[in-house]
Amino acid sequence: MKNLHLETIAAFLLIIAGLNAGVSAVFDTNIVGNVLDGGISTAFYALVGLSAVWALATRFGIVGQED
Repeated sequence: MKNLHLETIAAFLLIIAGLNAGVSAVFDTNIVGNVLDGGISTAFYALVGLSAVWALATRFGIVGQED
């Protein structure tokens, strides 16, 4: 329960990045890159990477196993 906010944020970022990847593959346009400036989009993708690490760590029981 303590990590619920981190899990929610990580899931949100991963969903947005996944949708962006799908749109990029189908329509050959990067929505995140178009909406956000260069530095901010780089920070966004860095957060997506951290979210993926967090999701994997949560999935495999490395973090988030509090009762």
